[in-house]
Amino acid sequence: HWVGSVYTVPPGWVGRNRLRTAAVWMDPKHIELVKLSIPPLPKNMTIGDLSKMKKIKEDLKCKSFQWYLDNIYPELFFPD
Repeated sequence: HWVGSVYTVPPGWVGRNRLRTAAVWMDPKHIELVKLSIPPLPKNMTIGDLSKMKKIKEDLKCKSFQWYLDNIYPELFFPD
């Protein structure tokens, strides 16, 4: 188990949460970079159903991650 400053987190959960966040908010090419930056999830773990979160993003008419990179944080380099 990874031990945080306040509580213990089961193996894979931090990576799972990073992948869930990326899958909702990032564009596919950026998700691949997130996948490369974390250890693989345990074989029996998936990121789960994200349809409700994606629907909220759609209903709120949120901008794409590429828009964020282009307009808010253009100095951040993301390789193509």
